[in-house]
Amino acid sequence: MDTNDLQHLTDDVAAEHAAALADHASRRGFLRALGFGGLAAGAAAAGGSLLSGVASAADTTTTVGVVPIATGTTTTAVPATTTTAPPRSPTTDDLRIIAFVQSIELAIVQVYANAESSAKLDPAVLAPVATFREHHREYADAFTSLAGTATVGLVNQSFVKKYGAPLISTSDPKVLLQGLLTVERVMTATYESYLSQIASTSLANLVASIMAIEGRQAVVLGQALGLPLAQLSPSFQNIDGAAKPADFPITL
Repeated sequence: MDTNDLQHLTDDVAAEHAAALADHASRRGFLRALGFGGLAAGAAAAGGSLLSGVASAADTTTTVGVVPIATGTTTTAVPATTTTAPPRSPTTDDLRIIAFVQSIELAIVQVYANAESSAKLDPAVLAPVATFREHHREYADAFTSLAGTATVGLVNQSFVKKYGAPLISTSDPKVLLQGLLTVERVMTATYESYLSQIASTSLANLVASIMAIEGRQAVVLGQALGLPLAQLSPSFQNIDGAAKPADFPITL
């Protein structure tokens, strides 16, 4: 692909990335107004480590009342069900998800750094690679801004070992780029796998935004490799290859 075309695609992704972070910052300010900062700190200090696993139950409450319905000359009592809206602030289970995905984002920053340090990348992809590396760093920061002191902020070393270590020894620029494409796909699948488990709207919105952008980053890297667009843009995002805490535990 022509260098200018590649840069144009990268600039489009960067613009979407900036817009997503600006939206997140706006929502974060709203959560602070609700006093979420203290909630996050309390969750970190309270029972259970955030590294112990990820639960999937959403915190919602349901109330049942009685609504009188007139039918002719009689009135029948019919139960009425009201379900509360999902919570805006991350729940304890959400904080566990944040701890894990943040550790993977930080690991991907290291994977990108490994590829860059090889000095074997095609010059045409240096700018996109540097841009996407910083995107991953900023996503890790976004999770910190959302969860505050409840985040762990650790690099997932087991992920780096699997996906980053092989990039240090190779001298093939295509292998390096394919390695970066792979981690983008893994992260996109990981976010997709968690969307149905997230309880809070704040985390769901952030994850959905990041997932879309990282999917676009994968497309840019794939096009740099000369892969057909049909292979890079499936009709539906799936969770094949998603990272799981059991496979990539966070170690202190």
